[in-house]
Amino acid sequence: MIYVFDAYEFDTVRRALHLAGTPVDLEPKVFDLLAYLIQHHDQFVSREELYAHLWSQQFVSEAALTYCIAEARKAVGDNGRAQRVIKTVHSRGYRFIAPVARRLPGSTSGEVVTVPSPYPKQTRCLHPSRAECAGGSPPACRYRGKRLASAAGSRAERRQLTVLWCRGVAAAVHARPLDPEEIHQVIQDVQRVCDQVIQRFDGWMAQHFGDGFVVYFGYPHAHEDNARRAAHTALEIVRSMARLSQEFKRQSAVEFTVQVGIHTGIAVISALGSGDGRVQPALGTHPT
Repeated sequence: MIYVFDAYEFDTVRRALHLAGTPVDLEPKVFDLLAYLIQHHDQFVSREELYAHLWSQQFVSEAALTYCIAEARKAVGDNGRAQRVIKTVHSRGYRFIAPVARRLPGSTSGEVVTVPSPYPKQTRCLHPSRAECAGGSPPACRYRGKRLASAAGSRAERRQLTVLWCRGVAAAVHARPLDPEEIHQVIQDVQRVCDQVIQRFDGWMAQHFGDGFVVYFGYPHAHEDNARRAAHTALEIVRSMARLSQEFKRQSAVEFTVQVGIHTGIAVISALGSGDGRVQPALGTHPT
């Protein structure tokens, strides 16, 4: 398919961009980015969606997407200030806003058909309660993901997810058995500190197990820097546990150590359908 906008022709079959018949050089990732935006023209595309499309199962920095957007704008004669072709939406994503027409390869330049928006009037917030949405529309909403069909009728979303796994171990300094009340108090103090750190970086406590927990970054709140938030959370938990362990040693001769792991990738998350906000564990390569 050849997409036509302004004086440009974008050929997805030959993977070529022309300006008034003159070829425009594009790096492969920049071409893929432009293709995705054009094919979803006039539709909000989140940064998370672009990461998933361009770098599936890979971890890349924010600079990679920022570079591709800048190169794409340069190729189509746009810039971050004018934004007459690619518009930034509240620093959360992008829209290809230039009018687009299309024609089949081999047809004449006059045989073009205006392409309507692929999602006319169907875009809606994915948040379970629109009243909680920031502004009530997808560009302003923090709860974003691709809605997937579910046999049980529950909400299922495909997300770019960063998962933080944390496990703690309490041990007596003098090799004596720990009293259950001591263990309980240690766990309570640890959980209180960890909850404060997780909330500060807007993580979501997904699972609790006997000696640890799992936190999601990217669900239900989608951020551009989920991996960075998870890394800062992990570092702060390790630092906080080191300080807390010193207090445990002085007060009750208990030493506490913590292990933390992080992984990022694509996952599908679905609600249990009970109406209480619970979700099934994320399905993907990284949460396991």
